[in-house]
Amino acid sequence: MIDSLTYRYRGLPAMSGMDDQRKLKQIEEFLDEITQVISECKACLLERRTVSGDGSLEREFFSSMTQVYAKEEELRKSQNNARKSNTRITTMLYQELALFFQNRFPSHLQMEPQQDVLLLKQNEDQVGVIKIIPNLSSYKGMKWYIRVNRIVSQAKEQYQVAAENIYFIVGNLLNGLDSGNVQQKLGTEITTGNELLKIKHRKQLLRYLDSYVLGAHALPRPREQVYFLSATLSPNEMGKVWMEKQDWVRQQVEQELWIRPSISELISTLQEKYGAANS
Repeated sequence: MIDSLTYRYRGLPAMSGMDDQRKLKQIEEFLDEITQVISECKACLLERRTVSGDGSLEREFFSSMTQVYAKEEELRKSQNNARKSNTRITTMLYQELALFFQNRFPSHLQMEPQQDVLLLKQNEDQVGVIKIIPNLSSYKGMKWYIRVNRIVSQAKEQYQVAAENIYFIVGNLLNGLDSGNVQQKLGTEITTGNELLKIKHRKQLLRYLDSYVLGAHALPRPREQVYFLSATLSPNEMGKVWMEKQDWVRQQVEQELWIRPSISELISTLQEKYGAANS
């Protein structure tokens, strides 16, 4: 693509001897193509940004979340409850994921589950907070920014943690992208948020998420503070069918194309900031 544009550029005639308006129109089309190439290159760089590992950390993290929902679903059925307990799920989720992180950090770092966040301690000093949002569907559009502002404010007040040390993990995006906002930011033929989640639109999704994340002004460095897992794979839905379709669930998790940046990049970020993680 770049070589083709270079060839065309060299072939553009000088202004003299050619209608000015026609020449300007040709230059305008040429610049539009350059802009498109630059956008595609940025998307490729974003997709490859600090990608580490083979997705094993993401699979293990997602599977840990799924097991929490599976256990709650089994309990719900055994007790003939109409609904699962969101409070119990939240408690178990943070306990399970605290162990996930703790197993990957040295002894001077402790990951402690709190009521609705993970609290990171360094030699007993409270230095970071991780908030897990299993599904973005409850916070689509501007609600996401309101939620981020509230969590940052609460974490700063309750744990005395600076805004730059507050991190977010979004489990999946299904029904979580505002279609109007998608069209406004991308200006493409993609008309719905769930359409954007299809694999064929992954580059556009990454561009959109980058722009969307940057709107979280409560976070000093949002690109380094917001992390994702799956576009459409839900730990809640996988947990519902775990007992009947374990092999199928494992296959879905194994084949998933995780959104970047994800758990690998978050661990890398924490490693650089607070000390080497265990392999």
